[in-house]
Amino acid sequence: MLKLNSRIVVKEAAAMATILTMVLTACIAALVTRLMMPTPKPPTVIYIQAEPQQEQGGIGCLPIVVVTLGSVLLIRILAG
Repeated sequence: MLKLNSRIVVKEAAAMATILTMVLTACIAALVTRLMMPTPKPPTVIYIQAEPQQEQGGIGCLPIVVVTLGSVLLIRILAG
């Protein structure tokens, strides 16, 4: 007959109880999270009559790009 050390059995039982408690806690947390977040409703479709896009003048962000590239090149030239 196999004789088990009682300390080892108690430690293994405690480890198993800890793991089972953690799994149970994770399952309960998942269930509570699922209950707190209801299933999303389908989106409500609203039709909007859009006006045709009009031409806009201006050069946009081109000056910012040119100044940034120019300053980077100037720093590289002066640095080295």
